[in-house]
Amino acid sequence: MPGKTGEALAARWTGKVIRDGLLPLAVLWLAAVFAVWGVHFLWRGELGRDFARREQHLVQQDLAGVEAHLSQRLDDIE
Repeated sequence: MPGKTGEALAARWTGKVIRDGLLPLAVLWLAAVFAVWGVHFLWRGELGRDFARREQHLVQQDLAGVEAHLSQRLDDIE
């Protein structure tokens, strides 16, 4: 009767996991992992957007400076 042996083993193992507190520990561990993962991606997303805004502002400043410089050079040539 292999079915009964497997069922008995599974029941005994499940009872041991619950009795020893391994199941709540595993659930807490998974919750912590997902919490850290979520915070990481929220933080990374916010930092990424902030960096993109700063980068865009700097590029706009650089382009304005280049435009002013080229305009001045063009006026000097004329």
